[in-house]
Amino acid sequence: MADNNLFDIKRLPLGLKGFSNIRKKNKIYVDKTSLIYEFASQDIPTFFSRPRRFGKSLLISTLSCLFSNGIEDFKGLDIEKKWQDETYQVVRLDFSHFASKTSDKLIKSLDRTLVQQFKMIDMVSQIDEL
Repeated sequence: MADNNLFDIKRLPLGLKGFSNIRKKNKIYVDKTSLIYEFASQDIPTFFSRPRRFGKSLLISTLSCLFSNGIEDFKGLDIEKKWQDETYQVVRLDFSHFASKTSDKLIKSLDRTLVQQFKMIDMVSQIDEL
């Protein structure tokens, strides 16, 4: 019986984090960028709520790459033909890093993080220094 493997198992992105890493290391990526284009091109707030281990981080990483780098990492994917290669400054907040027991501590921690993030991209923050 012939070996009919459709892909090399070594190309699975096991242990890799982030869209850019997956693309640069030529790992398998299921192209859903046409769907990403549909909601990324709309001017509405979007809330991502999915179960754990369901691809939220990869989706956020993909969006971050798209908005901050344009189509640089999207060669050969559906969105390459559609995106106008605009770039934006991106601020990412990972709420798993906020382990506060009170709402006051959470707010202070969030404020500090926002100030740091906006300073990193040289944007003036509307939040007072803490």
